[in-house]
Amino acid sequence: MLTAASLCAQQVIDRVVTVVNGRVITQSEWEEQERFEALDQGKPPVQVQHSQEALNRLIDRTLLLQQMAELNFRPPTPEAVQREIEDVKKQLPPAKSATDDAWRETLAEYGIPEDDFHQIVTDRANVARFIDVRFRSNARISPIELDAYYKDTFVPRFQKASGNKPAPALKDVQDKIQQILIEQRVTQDLDSFIQSLRTQAVIRKVSPMSGVK
Repeated sequence: MLTAASLCAQQVIDRVVTVVNGRVITQSEWEEQERFEALDQGKPPVQVQHSQEALNRLIDRTLLLQQMAELNFRPPTPEAVQREIEDVKKQLPPAKSATDDAWRETLAEYGIPEDDFHQIVTDRANVARFIDVRFRSNARISPIELDAYYKDTFVPRFQKASGNKPAPALKDVQDKIQQILIEQRVTQDLDSFIQSLRTQAVIRKVSPMSGVK
């Protein structure tokens, strides 16, 4: 009995903060999201802020993963996951990931267990591929949109940055403009899709003191 009581006393209670369609999001996941974002942006480890923005991103990712599971969307390849890992490492000084030991020390510095890090980047690779398939591959930009962006946005910005030098011809920059417009379209479509998922979802916020609201 004493042993059991001792083990119970040593357990850390992980508070539930949100439930998304029955999937529990805990306080430790929220904190880990913030620590991962600092790592991913090449920022030094910072004190957890419990920002609503980080929690919202975690909720949005959960909704997308749930939708993908309903569609039987296949998981990312090991190569895709490895690319995500390398992208994170590129944001850090080389010494932080030069060796396996250095990388493990970096993850420990940010307070992210190695298995958790791998799961986060796996989920991110999966979401990225879903966005490519669902939105980016279907994005089409018309000649009218290209011309409007060139005249109304590209030329004024170029002239302001260059001291009123003549802007390149549209044919010379249309590929660049098309990519800009595609990314804008993808962002808009993704935001609308996530908002739709939120509208249909059952999202319950949990009060730290009194339980589910």
